[in-house]
Amino acid sequence: MKAPLQEEVAKKNRIKTQIEEVTADQKIIAERNYDSFLNLIGYLAAGVALWILMQWQFMFVFPNNADVLDEHLRFKDIWNMAMYVVPYCFWGMAIKHMTILVITILNLCYLEFGVYRLKKKLAK
Repeated sequence: MKAPLQEEVAKKNRIKTQIEEVTADQKIIAERNYDSFLNLIGYLAAGVALWILMQWQFMFVFPNNADVLDEHLRFKDIWNMAMYVVPYCFWGMAIKHMTILVITILNLCYLEFGVYRLKKKLAK
């Protein structure tokens, strides 16, 4: 039979090991969180830049009051559609990374609460 002191030391060592594991998980999640933040900013900027550039090009090539030749009508329709679809695709990717950010922040809060509880157990 183990002495009560040895059991207490073994229990504290297990708690310290758990704290180290959770802290390592937090570091990994924080790195992914940073990558998602950078991707979010990149996709937002790309969407805005393409939106402005394509709108400007469309207005330059097809002025408001100018009649469009029949052979250019199909090109105008395709460009008009792409002018809206492409930036929305980038913004959709930005929304994906924003949800990843929210989920990882919630996960970090949960892990931090777990570390707090483990440290409280360790202090007893």
